[in-house]
Amino acid sequence: MVEGEHLVDEAIRAGRLVQLIMGESYTPKGSWRLDEMPVLELSDHVADLLSETEKTQGVFAVVKMAPVERKMKHVLILDRIQDPGNLGTMIRTADAAGFDTVLLGKGTVDPFNAKVVRATQGSLFHVNVSSVDLLETLPELKSEGFQIYGTALAKATSYEQVDFSDKVALVIGNEAQGVHHDVLESM
Repeated sequence: MVEGEHLVDEAIRAGRLVQLIMGESYTPKGSWRLDEMPVLELSDHVADLLSETEKTQGVFAVVKMAPVERKMKHVLILDRIQDPGNLGTMIRTADAAGFDTVLLGKGTVDPFNAKVVRATQGSLFHVNVSSVDLLETLPELKSEGFQIYGTALAKATSYEQVDFSDKVALVIGNEAQGVHHDVLESM
């Protein structure tokens, strides 16, 4: 479930809407074709109870999550990201930077956590996001021709030297500990 006009609008535009839910005093966007979608109207009091934000806009949607039809060419790999806001921002930034896939290693916060979903601002509808075992996935990506770069203090290469026209994977680590040693070794 997503909350707020922007996320609901993104879900509608991405064709992911299952059910639109509105508080009785919410005025929907004029571009929404309410006659073509299932709409559930709630009292404003119930909408307030449903909300996970301090001050609700009064609009929610149940959405269908499905893989995005994009080729895996630019991959962001996240190792043990713990803060929901950080994860959502990283997914949103990956989308803006043209990455088509975000792979989440074990120990990373749930990408469907409400705070993560809000922080993505709808980018969950534009990029493929899935949880994987990084120690299995990194060798597979290498065998598929991906150049893999990780964030680390040793043996640094400037991002300006990376050729993003090729298959590229970028590994970013935990907020406090960086990329796990085992993950760096498998790159």
